[in-house]
Amino acid sequence: MATDTRALGGLWQSDAALRVALRRRRRQCLCWRRIWLSPSRVTASRVRKLAALAVVAAALAVAVAAPARVAADTVKWLVDSNDMSGNTLVLQVQSSSPFKSLFFYPNGAFKISVVSPPACRAVPAPQGQGVGCTLGSATSATVTFMAPIPVGTSAKLVLDNADGSGARTLTATLESCGAFEANLESASDKLGQADTDYRGALHDLVQVENAGLALLFWGELGALAHDKAVDDFHAAQKRLAAAREEVEKARKALEDCQGTSTRGLLSSGRRADCTEVEWTPLLARSEKLKLRKFAPLMRKIIAERKRNQKTAASHDLKRLHAQLKAEAKAAKGLMKAVDACK
Repeated sequence: MATDTRALGGLWQSDAALRVALRRRRRQCLCWRRIWLSPSRVTASRVRKLAALAVVAAALAVAVAAPARVAADTVKWLVDSNDMSGNTLVLQVQSSSPFKSLFFYPNGAFKISVVSPPACRAVPAPQGQGVGCTLGSATSATVTFMAPIPVGTSAKLVLDNADGSGARTLTATLESCGAFEANLESASDKLGQADTDYRGALHDLVQVENAGLALLFWGELGALAHDKAVDDFHAAQKRLAAAREEVEKARKALEDCQGTSTRGLLSSGRRADCTEVEWTPLLARSEKLKLRKFAPLMRKIIAERKRNQKTAASHDLKRLHAQLKAEAKAAKGLMKAVDACK
């Protein structure tokens, strides 16, 4: 019992000492604050530091509170490629601030028909007709209408601000992405042909590699057949890589023209089993495939046999067989991955 009493007394004394130390530390901090901010201690340097801190704090508060905004107003006026007549037009508007209505006036005496969405309609314009839409409050709009308007025609777009602050006037010019679409179609057809050629060259290479010891038994002729399959594969690989890059560039140009993604664009022409995006990792794997020419080593083995250098010939033959086995395994793995991309 005496031992427990002494232990409790020690704990109480240590706790009291801790409380005294904390009070002393608090008084020291308050003292230093008063000294640093006292009139005699306020210097020009400290005033500048305080002002800078206040500016930074205010900027951070504004940045946190401010909503995300579109950098600028963008307008796209395009011919709809799905309409072969060329009379279906699409207006795409992206605004930096909400608008409650828009009015679109082409420069020319044109008659507007078949306007969508339902919130839009044909309206009188200074020349002919235009399009008017009542949207409530929106930051973007896509309007489709029909009119026999030639490419290159300019138009005026008026956006009535939703906050009642007035209206903004923008301009647009009718564009056609037909040339970019045709370029993408042509590039996609080339990719389809390169796709077929590459798959054929890869299958031929694997077939030759699978010959294994039989290929080596044919001597130099077998090595030459292997080396030709390697050359054909590398040539097909280069054509496929170039076709993939061409499709990527053509698609980017079309997207820049349309302002939207064209991943779903279909074509009646030849189509690659894999898209240019899916081919990217496959081609990277294909380029890492280490394929060697066997003809030089096979000629060396034949010369060693003629000189009766059996040990050297046996060693080189085993090395050739090991290389062939490693190549066959890597080529089969690549072919399996390519065949899975449909």
